[in-house]
Amino acid sequence: MLDRYISGPTDRISPEAPVPVVRVAREWEAPGGAANVATNVLSLGARCDVVGVGSEDGPGRAVRRILLNRGAACHIEPAEGRGTTVKTRILARGQQVVRIDREETAPVPAPVRAALESRLRELLPGADALILADYDKGALSPELIGFATRAAREAGLPVFADPKARHFFHYGGSPTRGGSEASGGSEASGGSLTRGGSLTRGGSSKRGGSSKSGGAAKSGAATLLKPNRAEIEAALGERARPDDARWMEAARRRTGAEHLLLTLGAAGMALASPGGAVRRFRVAAQAVYDVSGAGDTVIAAVAAGWGAGGRPEEAVAIAAHAAAIGVGRVGVATVAPAEIAARLAAE
Repeated sequence: MLDRYISGPTDRISPEAPVPVVRVAREWEAPGGAANVATNVLSLGARCDVVGVGSEDGPGRAVRRILLNRGAACHIEPAEGRGTTVKTRILARGQQVVRIDREETAPVPAPVRAALESRLRELLPGADALILADYDKGALSPELIGFATRAAREAGLPVFADPKARHFFHYGGSPTRGGSEASGGSEASGGSLTRGGSLTRGGSSKRGGSSKSGGAAKSGAATLLKPNRAEIEAALGERARPDDARWMEAARRRTGAEHLLLTLGAAGMALASPGGAVRRFRVAAQAVYDVSGAGDTVIAAVAAGWGAGGRPEEAVAIAAHAAAIGVGRVGVATVAPAEIAARLAAE
């Protein structure tokens, strides 16, 4: 996925419609979606293999070039007739005015899915973690999620999943939407593998650190599922209650994941772990200019911290600080370890 930005001042309303006129002062591109997860993993000092579906069109070549320049190993499977997803954001005075999306969301053909499975089978033995970044663009299907999650767990790797509504309950191993506890597998739209770094292809897997510990209670279930408030409320059909330990534990069980990390915007994050333990993480951002990509920063930092041997609560605390830094920048942004260390030292 490629993110494009067009930015400039505005001082008048169009005579053609009640919309601002933005005079273009700057244009730039950045990796989006799973590619942004990968660049965040890389910025934290991990290595990353990116596995996903791409195109040889101009935007696809731009994404690949950016990833390679930042040190990622790219394993992108072509899908004939499928263009690269492009999100174009128009900014005025530092604020987003409108976003224009060009995308295809139909599931990729079976041969492409088989190629992704083959690539994961090849790369997982050398990784320390797997990130499944699901953007609901057709790369991650229930079958691929199930294969990737089971294969990673059988290899002793933790699996970190950022879900979308269509596949929300597949990361616990069950395709049902109800309240029953799920087991089985998970489907993803991209992923990253990290090795003391990260491997991404619509997901991410790491090598380096003790990420091969802390397995889920059920084989094929994600180690950690990271929805935001809107996503979990839509999936469960009820209002989220992150300060209610019983509700958080019930929600965790319904997803089937070992840990449930609920991101809450300015209210921070809530982590539910086996045994009913719930921890809240509140870190104030010094400024909030753009929340684009904040979830990517969180899942990358959690996986990197966990993969480096950190305890779940330590990894989430690092991610909370990383997100607070990232939202203070315009556009999708990466965060350096030194910046996080400085915030931690100031606490």
